[in-house]
Amino acid sequence: MSERLAKFMARSGVCSRRQAEVYISQQRVTVNGEVVESPAFNVNGDEKILFDGEKLPQLDATRLWLYHKPVGLVTTHKDEKDRPTVFDNLPAGLPRVISVGRLDLNSEGLLLLTNSGDLSRKLERPENGWCGAIKSGFTELSTRRSLTLWLKAVLSMGFLMRQ
Repeated sequence: MSERLAKFMARSGVCSRRQAEVYISQQRVTVNGEVVESPAFNVNGDEKILFDGEKLPQLDATRLWLYHKPVGLVTTHKDEKDRPTVFDNLPAGLPRVISVGRLDLNSEGLLLLTNSGDLSRKLERPENGWCGAIKSGFTELSTRRSLTLWLKAVLSMGFLMRQ
């Protein structure tokens, strides 16, 4: 399946899609030995793709984490006010992850994190029905049994769950 080079780079965990577009425009990316000059370049993953002369990491399987967000953390990768973020607070060694939705600075609760932009969009898009199911499910996840049932539903989508 063909996809934009910037998206492929982001899925490999090197950087965000937007940052990959900047790197491509700076001609820091090669595909099969040729410098790529435009972010509008498609790859299928079989190519030899190098960023600054280094091979991209292998793509990870899609994963989902449950994270308890405490009060006082912003749900963003970079905060213009330099406040502490959820992503600053994650354990070392995690791949680049994104949140599924957001929680306010003064909110505490369960936040889903994933290494897949596609999964995040599927869970957030109202027409897919998951957004409402997640919100209503979280208000009712007061027992271990209800949480287990919800996790089984997510697993049935074919996504691997890990801590």
